[in-house]
Amino acid sequence: MPAARSTPSPPAVAVEGGIAVVDARDPAAPTLAGRVDVAGRLVALDGTASGLVVVAVADGASDTWHVIDARDPAAPRVAATRTAADGITALDLYDAGGAPNDPNDGGGPRLYLAQRVAAAFGAARQVSAWSLRDPADPAPLGVYALGDADESRIVALAAAGDRLGLWNDQGQAWAVDWPAAGGPMAGAPLDRPTLFGAMAPVDGAVLAAHPGGLAAYDVSVPAAPAEGGRVRLDPAASVTAALPATLRVDGPRAYMAVSDTAIGIFDVAERAAPRLLAVHDVGRTIGALDVAAGRAYVAGDTGGVAILDVRDAGAVREVGAYTPPSGTAVTGVTVVGGRAYLAVFDVGLEIVDVRDPAAPVRVGTLDLDIDDWFDIVVAGRTLLVAGRPSPEGRGWIVDAADPAAPRLLGVLPAPAAGAQLWVDPAVPTRLYAADGQRVHVLDIADPAHPRPLAEHMVRRVVDVRAADGRLYALTSGGSLAVLADVDDPATTPAARSTLATWVDASALDVAGGRAAVAGHAGPLRLIDVRDPTRPRVTAVYSTGRVADVALTVGHAYVAGSIAGGIEIVDVADPAAPRQQGRIALDGQPTAVRVAAARAYALLSSGRSRSLAVVDVADPAHPALLGTAGLPENASRLVVDGAAGQRVHVLSPAGLLTLDTGDLAAIVARGVWPAPSRASLTALAVDGATAFVGDRSTLRVVDVGAADAPAALAALDLGLARIADIAASAEHLHVGGGTNAMGSVTAVDRRDPGAPAVSGTHRAWWSPVRLRAAGGFVIVGTPDAGVWVLRWRPGGTRLWLPVARKLE
Repeated sequence: MPAARSTPSPPAVAVEGGIAVVDARDPAAPTLAGRVDVAGRLVALDGTASGLVVVAVADGASDTWHVIDARDPAAPRVAATRTAADGITALDLYDAGGAPNDPNDGGGPRLYLAQRVAAAFGAARQVSAWSLRDPADPAPLGVYALGDADESRIVALAAAGDRLGLWNDQGQAWAVDWPAAGGPMAGAPLDRPTLFGAMAPVDGAVLAAHPGGLAAYDVSVPAAPAEGGRVRLDPAASVTAALPATLRVDGPRAYMAVSDTAIGIFDVAERAAPRLLAVHDVGRTIGALDVAAGRAYVAGDTGGVAILDVRDAGAVREVGAYTPPSGTAVTGVTVVGGRAYLAVFDVGLEIVDVRDPAAPVRVGTLDLDIDDWFDIVVAGRTLLVAGRPSPEGRGWIVDAADPAAPRLLGVLPAPAAGAQLWVDPAVPTRLYAADGQRVHVLDIADPAHPRPLAEHMVRRVVDVRAADGRLYALTSGGSLAVLADVDDPATTPAARSTLATWVDASALDVAGGRAAVAGHAGPLRLIDVRDPTRPRVTAVYSTGRVADVALTVGHAYVAGSIAGGIEIVDVADPAAPRQQGRIALDGQPTAVRVAAARAYALLSSGRSRSLAVVDVADPAHPALLGTAGLPENASRLVVDGAAGQRVHVLSPAGLLTLDTGDLAAIVARGVWPAPSRASLTALAVDGATAFVGDRSTLRVVDVGAADAPAALAALDLGLARIADIAASAEHLHVGGGTNAMGSVTAVDRRDPGAPAVSGTHRAWWSPVRLRAAGGFVIVGTPDAGVWVLRWRPGGTRLWLPVARKLE
């Protein structure tokens, strides 16, 4: 195994419009040392101890990477810029020894870039290597292609010596020999896939089994977790180092599997610079590991459990062992209070007294269907036994108050079965489960009847931990998220991680300094946006499926929360929403708007569409006032309550204006016919003017004379599809996307006959709902949460989002 190197990254962080270098010698009072402007959306960032930083950004159809010389922190500068025609998905900057411009080094800084490149079918994956011996003139070292095109992408790279490890977003890994002189040699997928993601929070930091080694994250500022230091290991050996449950911390030491058969012992007393002390081969395949009071308990597929004295890292010795009477493999081990809790293949749970490691004694057993690797979590006198994360995972809840006679209380509920589990010893009645897509929080005060408290969307989450009043999640790409305050797990604080956080915000409305946000599967989130630069979630309200939401000062109207109806939620107290009323309707509501004590719902039944008008003057007792048929496949609903209760609806035929003044006879006042082959996707109406999205074209229509609507102008915005439009006093804010990314475009609307683009903000997320309020634009996305934008002359500036993902 090549020598491990500790490579603390320079104090460089991505900030609005560039890269900042931070003087963090005093962690309690970090100060800005210098910054350099870099345009575009951040894709990846890495640095070396020698003072180089490489940042990859996306700006339009191509990606760009910049080499930043930060050896003088007060005056960082861009030393070189290169354009990558294809998308960059990950990078790793490896310091092979020496310093930039030093001809006597060990190869100098080396950059590896992972990209998705166009191929005949789909997109192929490749990695290019560059020498940064001269930072001003990067020199190519070769390209490694990963074979056939598929839908995966490389999410992590880790170099050590002449070897490079690659991981994709489907849990597959490769090891490539890449000598400093010459191109890459043949590489191949490793024998088994990996889920890298074990972590352990310790004293204001989080240690994580990083792809290819161990990483330390500084989480003293939850809104901006930063990688403090990293130990790099041989990727070919350490690709299995982060199997769940193989990272443990005991005092100032961390222990984890660094190969199939070896554990690494790390000094983590200095969080910013963890270092490898020793590697010890245990002589068996490692499947589970626990450490307690200076002893390591290693379980594998054969040979039971080895008990190692690891107090002297340089002289690890075996002091005992336990082999189940059945002779079958131990597939899970947890040690608490002198007892080892073991998952034994084809047997079940065994409880072993290990206070005398030379003579372990089995004290109790329980028959369970153990047929794979299982994790055991201790919550007071309760044990939670769960299969390693998988869709078919199983698990049990066990009462171990009497270790001689453990008894089965029940099975783990669906969110926890087959998930990675964690119980904070400080709050043993709360269970956290990571199932690969979400982090679930459950109350297990009554272990036989777990009760869900909250859930957080985190794509590819592989581990979860709670510590110091915060909830942490780690993804298979090595990204860390700070999710919530543990004391109130359902409430997401405004200060969130900038790494790997997902929230579905497909439904969005804003009123009175509040925003209501929901995804297709719920729940409803209430957000205080009175200060849009510091939005914060005030409450989370459980709902069923949500198609749309409308918000007034005192109520939220949720379409689709019950089968075929609208739920009315009292939000007068934004911290304590409650259901006040509901009404069932003849059809599934797909859109809802509220004006002048009436709710207007667009109903769907197959291809048929209809409009329902509901009296909500008494929210506790809503009443249906009238209905009207609409053209097939009608979509988008806007109510102009100031204009005689006019309702505007898009249909394949065009823009339809209805008069609902007489509810006994709702009539169509006029139709603006859509141009030939139009595809109408978005609608906003302000006074006498309607703004219609037609694929990439913004169309302006005069609807002042409802009986005779007339086209005023058309403006091509170059988008694949306009998703939504929000109107403010002087501008329209148009959300949509190209084939490569999303965008929000500001259009000057003061002259309806000649709209003009004022600026565009390009983003990696896809905007689907937009609202304008108080000089800000609030944007909902299907998988990246809520973003708050403010336009300034010359472009946009992004403020703190309620939730975002950045990988």
